[in-house]
Amino acid sequence: DINECERDACGNGTCRNTIGSFNCRCNHGFILSHNNDCIDVDECATGNGNLCRNGQCINTVGSFQCQCNEGYEVAPDGRTCVDINECLLEPGKCAPGTCQNLDGSYRCICPPGYSLQNDKCEDIDECVEEPEICALGTCSNTEGSFKCLCPDGFSLSSTGRRCQDLRMSYCYAKFEGGKCSSPKSRNHSKQECCCALKGEGWGDPCELCPTEPDEAFRQICPYGSGIIVGPDDSAV
Repeated sequence: DINECERDACGNGTCRNTIGSFNCRCNHGFILSHNNDCIDVDECATGNGNLCRNGQCINTVGSFQCQCNEGYEVAPDGRTCVDINECLLEPGKCAPGTCQNLDGSYRCICPPGYSLQNDKCEDIDECVEEPEICALGTCSNTEGSFKCLCPDGFSLSSTGRRCQDLRMSYCYAKFEGGKCSSPKSRNHSKQECCCALKGEGWGDPCELCPTEPDEAFRQICPYGSGIIVGPDDSAV
């Protein structure tokens, strides 16, 4: 009897000599061919689509590898791709917002005062986005918000979005020849005088009330002639 096993007849398997022949017991990942030798099993072709889900199956000699899609990683058993929890992997990834893990991805839920930019919560500069806020004052952007800086004699409205002129002075019905005349019987704020009472001049020394469509008029009388702004920025 010739010992065929001496010439490594099985290749990727274990050879067992028999009388007049031999048998091959193939290693894992190999299968016995009709030529009685061990050939590679293409697991990617025979796995019925169950291998490397959420990725691509790459056949190798005696085995296979999973090449996972973005947002996935190889499972511990090496047979499929599982979701990467970016929120756990990178704590604070969405700060100051909340990170929500998704299948193969994640999303940031931003708090008020922030907007989503390039998958991050970025501060909104309200002073740039809303140039009308802080009328009669100065807008100062803060992290996640803003604040209105009001000049002396002005008070911040209850909404925090507007400075209100509380100064009381003369309200003049007429402005002629560069002079104010016909003062009202009592003092009023500039807004009351120029918007609601339709005065032509206000203050001491007297200054001319702005008229439509001037920007100065829009700032003092945002709701138009005959209407003033209340403490909560509503029309009164």
